[in-house]
Formats: sequence, structure tokens, C-alpha cells
Amino acid sequence: NSFVTNQWDATVDTDRTHWSFFPAFRQHRSRFDCNDFKYRLSMSDKYIFMRWKERFVVPNYKLSRISGASYDGFYYVCYDREEASITGYYFHRDSDHYQCLKLAHTKQTSFAHFELA
Repeated sequence: NSFVTNQWDATVDTDRTHWSFFPAFRQHRSRFDCNDFKYRLSMSDKYIFMRWKERFVVPNYKLSRISGASYDGFYYVCYDREEASITGYYFHRDSDHYQCLKLAHTKQTSFAHFELA
């Protein structure tokens, strides 16, 4: 796959700006928009780059609009396998720029609790 989005109103400059928030992208920055460039994931790669696009709301997948919310944008995402963390930057041309989403694994510090009746 390519780092160039080619949809959802994202330009190559938008892609460059958002992917550049991830330090791991630096190695791809000079060639990411070349026609022959393809991002190939290896099992040994520490980072996985993705785009996340919302399509609907659970549990009502038939809703396509919610007052005050939008599904028009998407996230540029980088998953760090070693840290078990996900960082994403939202893009929609009409929204606040560079909204950041960070998710991190928290180790469970207690045992699961079960009750039998």
C-alpha cells in the first residue's frame, strides 16, 4: 500500500504533514509520494502504519449522521509493536487540525474475579 491517501480530501501535502508527526515515518519521507513506492510490512518491523476510517456507529450501523459529529474524516495511525501503543492524527478539512488519539496497553495488575452461584 501507499502512504498517499488519494481520497477523503487529503492531498499529498496533507499526507506529508500528518505522516511526518510519526518519527518512524522519516525513513520514508523522501520517497513516499513516488509512483513506484509501496510500503511493505515485514514481520520484524517495529511500526505499522494505517489509516482508520469511521463508517458507522455501533450499535446502530444504519446511522450515517449524528448531530454535532462527522464521519467525513479519517485517522493517520502508527502502531508501535514494542510499546503496544497506537497514535493517530485526525484529518478532515473542516475540523480542528492535528487532533491526536493515543492508546496504550495497560498491564493487568490483578487477577480476574469470578463468582459462581
